[in-house]
Parts: sequence; structure tokens; C-alpha cells
Amino acid sequence: AFAKEWRARQWAAGICDGGFVQVAAPTVLGPNAHQWADSLTTAWARGLSIIPRSLMGWAYGPRDGSSGRLCGGGRSQDPFAPGNRWDCLFLPLTVCDEELRHWDKEPRPFGFARREPRPCSPRHNLPCNSGTMKVKRQSAGIDLRKVAGDDHLSLVRAMAMAAMLRPSRYLRRRQAVLRQSHPFPLPNATCALLQVRHHARVETSGGSKFASASFMVDLEDGLRDLGPLVALAGRRLKDTPVLLLTDDGDMVRDAALVNPEVGKVVPLPASTGMTSSADQFFGSRSGPHQNQIHTDGATELARILLSLDVAARCATAFVGDCTSNFARFVVTYVTGVSLHIPWSFSPGRNCFSDTKTDAALNRRCERPCRIG
Repeated sequence: AFAKEWRARQWAAGICDGGFVQVAAPTVLGPNAHQWADSLTTAWARGLSIIPRSLMGWAYGPRDGSSGRLCGGGRSQDPFAPGNRWDCLFLPLTVCDEELRHWDKEPRPFGFARREPRPCSPRHNLPCNSGTMKVKRQSAGIDLRKVAGDDHLSLVRAMAMAAMLRPSRYLRRRQAVLRQSHPFPLPNATCALLQVRHHARVETSGGSKFASASFMVDLEDGLRDLGPLVALAGRRLKDTPVLLLTDDGDMVRDAALVNPEVGKVVPLPASTGMTSSADQFFGSRSGPHQNQIHTDGATELARILLSLDVAARCATAFVGDCTSNFARFVVTYVTGVSLHIPWSFSPGRNCFSDTKTDAALNRRCERPCRIG
């Protein structure tokens, strides 16, 4: 049903004149992934299509914001030069020409912020260039809850995110290079996914703040939290490979020291090359920090999506900090690829709004974070 709607809304003849929603401007991967998925589900609920915008200057594109570094063409500040287009990094999103729609001076139905689509042009009318906040989802369009075959909107939103972020052939070439330079064993059965992100927001008694000390939530804590989730599938942690996604070199080093009687931890490609968060905390300014993994443009994006695609093949349980946009992106993307919502746990006072896991573990979530 999702694929049928994808073809009807994004690739059918005549949809470009029927109204559209333009995705939010590129900022950071985690928030963008959520914004773009919301844009797609909102557009479809209104009977509209979604079109991309220029990715010029995005941190995950060519590092200088120009074409020529990745997708061909000469150096250019043209927002729709080959290296600045959506299909430089991802598979095409629609049959509509996003450049034509960007420069179009004719008012078109535009699906933001009102009960009915609003006529305007995204370049010439600023309100049309905004995000999807306060959009009323009720419309004569498709009921997205029925696309999933049940009442689980989170799964549909995850499918939307995964469909939008399918790597382009250029990105897949970079992933092929990464596979050769960072070989790692692929689990051939069930696995678990653990994210330990030390450069994200962490909760303290005084509220949320940025911190990077590796003693706050460590590998051992994550493994302890994964145990009950893995047991829900009738498995033991020591028999279940744990895929590690982290921005902390300390955790990668600790993974090699885990007692085999506790478990086997395999760092994903996106976890390689990271500096120590303890060193960062005590004043070191070397190596990547704050951003997830590297600040390496398209290579960083290729590394992250490759890691998540690997995890989606086998992960039935996930532990990560749900107050982090990136952690919510991780579990949403993996769900969209695998079409299976993993058992989940978040350390701290907040928790994933995962009623299935809550019921299985007889727990109650009072401060939920949305999975989707």
C-alpha cells in the first residue's frame, strides 16, 4: 500500500501541477530526517506531493557547498548545480523538477499551515518556504494509518523516512570504499543495536545540557540495558552480537575488552576514527566533536547510512538516549528499512513511546519520546 501511494503521489503524470509540499531547508541530519518525513506524511494526508529543495551548503554534502566534489560538474554556487541537488545524495524523490518549481513565479497550491492547500510560490512568498509546524493533518487525502495495515502511524512515518533517504549511486560508491577500508563481520542472525553518544544532550539534575564526559553513560550501562530486551526474544545477550554506534573512541576501545561471557560488541563503520570524549571533556580540541561521527561531508553521511542499513538487517532491540534527535532518527530509520519496530530502551528519565515493550516488561513510560 505504501509503494502504491508512493507511485501515485510522487511519480504519476500531472502531479506537479496539483500542488506540493517542499521539504524543510537542510540543517542537521537528525532534525532534518524527522522534518522531511513529517513533510511527506503531511503532503500525502492532504492529497499533495512532496518535492525536494537545493541541498547547497548542507554539512553532509560537498564540504565547500559547491558541485564538482561529488556529483560532477564544475564549481558552482548555482543551487541546482549537479552537486547541490537532492539526487546528488539520495535517489530521486519525485517526477517533478524541483528547480523548475523553485523558480516558478506562478502561484501553486502549497500545503502548509491551513486546512486547505494555500496558493503561493516557495521562492517568492516566504510563508510557503517554512516548515510543517502546526499543519492540520485532517484532509481528504489518504489516511496514512491505514497504509501500515493497522493503527500504527509510527511505522508509516519510519517507512517515509527510509524511502526518502535511500542513498544515490554516488553515495553508494563511497559506501563501497568504506566497506573495503573498514571491514567488519556481519551478523547472520539476530543482533542488537546500541548507541552511546557522548556529544549529545544529556540529562542532569539541573536539566539538559551539552556534556561529553565518558563516565555519564558507558558501554557497560548500555549492555546492561540491552539484556532484558534481548531476553524478550528468548535469547541471551552473550549469544547476541551487539552493533555499536558511537561518537566516542573510548567506547570503541572498551568494546574490544568486553568479556565474551558478557557479550560480543562490534563497532559499526560509523564508529571508527573517533576521538576520546574524556579527552574532549578535559580540554582536548583534536578530533571530531559535537556532530555525530566525523564532519566529513558526504563521506560522513555514507558512513552513517551504511551503518544503519547493516543494523536494520538483524537488530531486534535498541538502546539509545531518546532525548537526542539523532537517536530517534536512528531507531526510526532502522524501523523503516526493516519494517519491524525493535524493543527499545532509553536511559534517564525519558523513554521511547513504545507500548509494546512497555507491556512486555511491565513498565510505565511517564515522559515519552516519540519513536517516529
